[in-house]
Amino acid sequence: MSISKEKPPESSGTESPDDVVMDSSFENEIFRFAEEKVGIIPKKLKNVMSICGFTSSTTISSISTEDIENMEQYMRELDPTVAPPLRIYMATSKRVRYYLWAINIVFRMDESTAVAFNPDEITKDFLAYLETHTGYFATIGTVQTMGYINVGDRSSKYPDTQIVHFFFQKGQNANIKALYESIGHIEPLAVAAAKAAENSNVLIVFLINLVPKSIGQVDLHSADPADQPRIFANYFSDEADLDLYLQAIRLYFQFLKTKTFTKHEVEIFHIPIPDCDLFEFDSDEYWICYVRHTISTCFHPVGTTKMGPDSDPEAVVDCKLKVKGTTGLRVIDASIMPVIPRGNTNAPTMMIAEKGADFVKEDYGFRPKDE
Repeated sequence: MSISKEKPPESSGTESPDDVVMDSSFENEIFRFAEEKVGIIPKKLKNVMSICGFTSSTTISSISTEDIENMEQYMRELDPTVAPPLRIYMATSKRVRYYLWAINIVFRMDESTAVAFNPDEITKDFLAYLETHTGYFATIGTVQTMGYINVGDRSSKYPDTQIVHFFFQKGQNANIKALYESIGHIEPLAVAAAKAAENSNVLIVFLINLVPKSIGQVDLHSADPADQPRIFANYFSDEADLDLYLQAIRLYFQFLKTKTFTKHEVEIFHIPIPDCDLFEFDSDEYWICYVRHTISTCFHPVGTTKMGPDSDPEAVVDCKLKVKGTTGLRVIDASIMPVIPRGNTNAPTMMIAEKGADFVKEDYGFRPKDE
C-alpha cells in the first residue's frame, strides 16, 4: 500500500464526503465485492459495512450522501426490517486518527577506535551464544537502547517522546541504507546516511512523537471497492508537532556534552539536504527544515473505525466493538482506538483482540471455566 504525497481535499468542517462521486450502481458493486471477497450473502447483511481496519473499512469512506441514501434504500428492499444507520460510520470512517511517526539524526562515534564489521564473526557469535548465551546474539540486536521522556512538560509523569537508538558497526553501510529504505526514505538520503559508517561506528537516533496532533486522512481511489485507498499522512498539519520535535532535538543534543558521549567521540553526521543547507547548520530554521525532510512513518496508524459513544459523530463501533446499527459485525483491531497510545501499538492490539474474542464468546453463551 502506498502513501500518497498529493494534497488531500480541503475539509469543509462539516465532513460532507462529496469529494468522490460514485455512479448509481456502486451499491451493487459493494454487495458483489462482499460476496466474492468475503463470502457473505447480501441478503444476510442486516447492515453494511465497515469490514475491518485500515484498508477494507476505509475503501468506502468517501461515498457521497446520495450514494449512502441509495444504499440504504437498496438494503431496505433486500430486507424491510433493516434500519438505515449507514450514514454515521460510512461518512466518518475516513480519518486515520493519528500516526506515530519519527525523525532520525545520524551520529558518528568511536572514529579512532572503531573496528570494521566482519561478516565471518557472525558465525562465531552464534556459536558463542549457543554455548554460553553471551555475545551479540544475547542482545536485542540493532536497537540498543530506548527511552521515554516528556520534552514539552518536564514535570509530567507521562512521556510525549520516545527515543530509539540504532547502532551500526564501522563498515555496515549497506545495513544503514536498508534501514532508511525500509522506512520510505528516498535513495539519495539513504546513500548519504550510509556514508557515516565508512570510517566510524554509527548511532542513529529516532525521535518519535507519542502524542501527534496532526490527523491523517483516507479517501477512495476509485469506484472499485477492490482498489487501494488514497492515504494522506498530513504530517505537520498541526504546527505543535513541529515544535515538539525541535524541543526533542535540543534536549537530546545535551547528551553530546556528557562524559560518555565525549569518550566515544560522538558527533553529528551532516546529511546534505539542499533545501536545508540554505540555513545555518544547527539553527532552529535548519532543524525545522531537516524534520520536514526526514519525517517517516512508524507504521502505527489507528482510528479509522473509532470506538466511542453515540454522542460522538465520528464513532464507528460501540464499547463491545460492534459496528453501530448492525447485529453481527465487529471490528477488532487497532483501527478502533480513539487515540493512539503513548507507545507501540502491538501489545494494545493484542489486548483488543483478547477482549473482542471474549465479547464474541459471550454472545454464544461461553463462560470461563472458573465462573
